Amino acid sequence: MDIEEIEKVKNEYALSEEDFENMYKEVKETVIGDITAPEKQPMGILTGGQPGAGKSSIVIMSKIEFAKEHRNPIILDGDTYRGLYKNSIKLAKEHPELYSEITDSATGKIMGRLIEDTISGGYDFIREGTLNGATIVDQLIESEKNYKFIIRLMAVCREESLLCVFERYIAMQKLMGMGRFTTIKAHDKRYEQFTKTAREQMNKGVETEVYERTDDRKCPKMIYKSSSTKNEYASMEEAISAGRKRSFVKCMQTAKERLIKINADMKELKIEKPEMLQQLQTLNDIINQAIKEYECIDR
Repeated sequence: MDIEEIEKVKNEYALSEEDFENMYKEVKETVIGDITAPEKQPMGILTGGQPGAGKSSIVIMSKIEFAKEHRNPIILDGDTYRGLYKNSIKLAKEHPELYSEITDSATGKIMGRLIEDTISGGYDFIREGTLNGATIVDQLIESEKNYKFIIRLMAVCREESLLCVFERYIAMQKLMGMGRFTTIKAHDKRYEQFTKTAREQMNKGVETEVYERTDDRKCPKMIYKSSSTKNEYASMEEAISAGRKRSFVKCMQTAKERLIKINADMKELKIEKPEMLQQLQTLNDIINQAIKEYECIDR
């Protein structure tokens, strides 16, 4: 698909101001609903990590922590309401490789308004996102609500999260006949960016934690806490690097089998759009190269 064709698709699915406002009202009712703000100091959790890193495990863990204190946080996750974008089902079916890019503009603006509503109302919240940017941190610092908040990052290697992106897309295709797809370029941009954003926020004094996956999705393992004096690693960046290396070793144990299954599933689902086939070929190149490098190191 050339640039002219892409622009034609974007124009076809662009929202009018009325469409946007209707979407926002529906999203706000869905996300905030009848949740009430806490009487004590409000709390916020911000996640960080590339698409497919498994940030949902941090969300699950954080929800359990809130529940233990009888608190009900708002979950701020743009993916939960992308489906409310006008003609989103048709878009996901016909142009999965453009789905995220086209819906990002509206979901991003709506998220900005939801964040403003959440902070001004003094609600507890969990913001599930890649931490590609962090204007929310400045909003929290400037807020009169005296928020206590933490950034929680997930350390996962590039290969693992890329495999997960494809596996998630395939699972959605099998379940609903459509799926949201994150391109490898978009994935890699966030993979590189979120640690830089986290460092900027740490320099403002924001409490930051680093986690890695475990076999229990409810219990990711903390490997770094910025306020602790007993950290194994000297910095957040060092902890992220160590977590990614362990993730890489674990990923390589099953990467070949997972890649074979992804290829077979994509063929079975008859995913034949050139853009998607190019993404699949790039994934094959990345994973096969990683397997070769790992086998050389492991000898």
